[in-house]
Amino acid sequence: MGKGNRNKELKAAERQAEKERIAKKKARNKKIAKLTTLASAACVGVVAVVLVVVLIINAIANSGAPLRGATVLKSEGATVDGAMASYYMHTLISNFKTNNSTYIDSMMDVGKSLKKQACYYDKNQTWFEYFKSLTLNQIVSYVALADLAAKDGMTLSEANKTQVENSLAALDKYAENSKMSVSAYIKKNYGKGVKKSDIKNALELYYLASQKYQEIYDSKEVSDQDINEYVENNKSSYYKATYYEFTIQADYDLSISDQETINSAVSLAKLRAEALANCKTESEFKALVKEYAIKYLEEDETKADKTVESAKQSDIAYKDSTEMQKWVFSEDRKVGETKIFPGTEKFTVIFIVEPSHKDETPSKNFGHILLTLDKYDNTASMKAKADEILSYLGNSFDDEAFEKAAKEHSEDTIVFYDDVVKGNLDTKLDNWIYDSTRKLGDATVIENGSMVHILYYKGDGHESWQQSAKESIKSAYCTSMTKDAETELNKKSDIDAMDKIDA
Repeated sequence: MGKGNRNKELKAAERQAEKERIAKKKARNKKIAKLTTLASAACVGVVAVVLVVVLIINAIANSGAPLRGATVLKSEGATVDGAMASYYMHTLISNFKTNNSTYIDSMMDVGKSLKKQACYYDKNQTWFEYFKSLTLNQIVSYVALADLAAKDGMTLSEANKTQVENSLAALDKYAENSKMSVSAYIKKNYGKGVKKSDIKNALELYYLASQKYQEIYDSKEVSDQDINEYVENNKSSYYKATYYEFTIQADYDLSISDQETINSAVSLAKLRAEALANCKTESEFKALVKEYAIKYLEEDETKADKTVESAKQSDIAYKDSTEMQKWVFSEDRKVGETKIFPGTEKFTVIFIVEPSHKDETPSKNFGHILLTLDKYDNTASMKAKADEILSYLGNSFDDEAFEKAAKEHSEDTIVFYDDVVKGNLDTKLDNWIYDSTRKLGDATVIENGSMVHILYYKGDGHESWQQSAKESIKSAYCTSMTKDAETELNKKSDIDAMDKIDA
């Protein structure tokens, strides 16, 4: 074969090789492109799957299935699941925030999950754990009472059924006023997954428990002898006294004083204490304490006045731990009486201002009509309605007329309250009822936050100490009726079933 032919063949072979190389490159690029596309599609698929899973998890959580599937406590008379527990817990938290509104910001971060905050009272647990424990105690109490109700064949009264329905209807109104759907309003206030039906279940248990508790409370008869014996055994809760307590210390420099100097200083302190004990009136005692503070404690006028003020022990509860307390609270004490109690190189002088006594302030009896936002659009409309009711009753009306108006308008199942002790009501109501100018038959309208009250004054009840003791005896009786049951229910409960609560 000639050289020219060989060159032609060689060039043809090179061209063929180049074509094959280009073809292979194209094929490889197509394969790479295909693999890249498949990888991208796979990644998108994974992301899509993750998103679907998240959406499913959220949907399940929002449905409340995990909460309702978690049983906190079950007994013969009631079953409490996580959704009901969420309602109870969020109600507790809301009340806690309201009651501590003045300084709540220093106690917790209201915008942060309670599961991520240490409890103000115990840094070893979270706020969530704190409220979880309180909620369980509440649930155990409700269930114990519900079991007693079931045993006795008690069912929810018509009045309490109405209370439940009114509360549920109020949710619609609150949601509307908040420009939210009912489900969104419930989620915001009672936790993710809680439904209206869960709240109904929780309310029915609460009202049944309250109904049974009231029956037990009312069934306990308390005699005057019971009251006197109870008070005698719980003096620290019922006996108080007001007195001055001032200590005069022997004054000497230990580093340079011999025993004779020390004895002389002790004798001088005793003489000064005796002079103080010789005072016959409170003003005389105060003046001598102030003089002593200025002259021997080297205090100025302002500081000396504070020393006198701090010496006065006002409304101190009875204690029997010391001879001084036993003397102060003896029935023999009289106004202006004094006594010196010697110590180690010091002498404490007591001056009685008000001897040991029980709170004899009369409790109060009154009628009550309650209006709330459950049925009214705003406080102005509630106030207008309350004024209208009071105007209709007129200047003079009897118990029967007031009760009739209450049954028609009040959202409180109780009309007349008897033997209410001072301090047991909201401040506004307490101040009006205990006003020294209050007369039989007086009536008024009081606005109090989201509620409006119509009060009707019926007069004095038992003395406060008697009523307080009576209530304590009855409450202790109620506790005794469920104590053993609560112990057993606590063992059966599952506090961890509340962990899925959104708080």
